Amino acid sequence: LLHRYGSNEMDLLSFSDELPANYFVVSVQAPITIPWGGFAWFNLDFSGIEKIVDLEQAEQSRLQVIKFIDYMKSSYEIDEDNILLLGFSQGAMLSQGVALTRPDLLKGTIALSGFIMEEPLKPHMASKEEIKKLQFFIGHGSMDDVVPVAQDRKSRLFLEDIGASLSYNEYPVAHGILPQELADIVQWIKGLQ
Repeated sequence: LLHRYGSNEMDLLSFSDELPANYFVVSVQAPITIPWGGFAWFNLDFSGIEKIVDLEQAEQSRLQVIKFIDYMKSSYEIDEDNILLLGFSQGAMLSQGVALTRPDLLKGTIALSGFIMEEPLKPHMASKEEIKKLQFFIGHGSMDDVVPVAQDRKSRLFLEDIGASLSYNEYPVAHGILPQELADIVQWIKGLQ
């Protein structure tokens, strides 16, 4: 589980009670401390009209998550062929970044209220054939005022162009997760087994 900007590892743990009992659920805290509280995978500059992403930090966080997955595989008895990353907002962006660059590590991703940052990933992108082996679930609020749904609609087109296996869903909510969305995620996960 990869949390949003300004949150911590406890943010998504409430999901763990809903997931199938045979899953080993781990929630990871982002490495960057935000001065007013919480943590981030990468800093955002809000001083202009658009948010500016610190791409170097985003890349470092992507590499750290990859190392963490390797650590989990070597330290715990887990099903290495059934690893999913679930991320919300900034965590969704990171989970998709890991999936698109290291599909060999995952079965798929659940990306909620985020989007794929295509340009910074291009130098590290895996082949289309490797990415097509993954399963993608995208959920986004149709009234999201933090990460506009239009950005995830582009992600949908990007994944469809690759030929990835994708479940794309929009929900009548702002930057949050509805109970129906969580129910859809659980059903999607059960369908992978």
